[in-house]
Amino acid sequence: MPRRRLPYPATLLSRRLIPQHHNRIILRAITTSHPPLPSPAPTPVAVQHVPPPPQSRPAAAAIMTTTTTTTIPATTTTPQHRTAGPVACPPGYHLRRGLSSDVDAVTSLYRASFGRDSLLDVLFPTRDAHPRDFHAHIYRHFQARWWTLGWDLTVLVDDALGVPVGFTWWRRPLDQLSFAERWLSPYAWFAPLMRLYVRLKNLLLPTRIPADSTAVFTRVYGEIEPRLLCSPRRRAAWYLSTIATLPSLQGRGLGGVLLRHGLRAVDDRGLACFLVGVSGVEPFYRKYGFEEVERANVGELAGWDGGAIMFRE
Repeated sequence: MPRRRLPYPATLLSRRLIPQHHNRIILRAITTSHPPLPSPAPTPVAVQHVPPPPQSRPAAAAIMTTTTTTTIPATTTTPQHRTAGPVACPPGYHLRRGLSSDVDAVTSLYRASFGRDSLLDVLFPTRDAHPRDFHAHIYRHFQARWWTLGWDLTVLVDDALGVPVGFTWWRRPLDQLSFAERWLSPYAWFAPLMRLYVRLKNLLLPTRIPADSTAVFTRVYGEIEPRLLCSPRRRAAWYLSTIATLPSLQGRGLGGVLLRHGLRAVDDRGLACFLVGVSGVEPFYRKYGFEEVERANVGELAGWDGGAIMFRE
């Protein structure tokens, strides 16, 4: 099976793209798919930092030669784990499809949620020295992702504030997109131009975050992927890249609402899905039918305290 290159967190255009009201509201606290912030909060509800690759791009060559990983047979999701019917939000919140204008708020949520995760210490060791550049880097990545077919952004909005307080990124295999999605929608025609625009920003307005920051993750995942996506069902699986909510809102079930919303779409199609988790999230995802099948904290990422690759089949 051909390997695919992992996309990574992205970048911003200029200081004007960081609205101060978003920063004041969002940078207080966050819950995500990454390790919980150092406070007595409930189990975090999130996954990983660097998602597996879009299927339309070749993977970088793997260089790991001494790492071995044991595959744990995955189980079929039992009926009690299936998500049926509409997912209700608690009063005061609603879910909607993420817009391009949400990307800045989502970037701030991501930074506040995952900024202390040990994987980012490996991938972005200079992020604290250059916080504005790091924001720009993540913003541009998410901006390019929003304009990439197969990536779906969902946001959880606080009705009173009118801003996102949680989000998920899911990736669908390209061969599952409809003909209209791929060729007839205005989005599909504008998307290549917008991705070119982001690339030009990176060339003309580079940040102090190295462009190849995620090369380590790419190499490690490139070694694991052939064993991981070893069947037609797994190759057709949706990928949960990131899930995040404000930490100050933990314990209200909002992370579960975001997760169930995505799982309902997966279950309606009879598909599998998977994620790469941070430290300590395994019990939360097992409640929804996920089982650990591999580890990503191997080889060059052996020092990462997360890395559980979990499938829901």
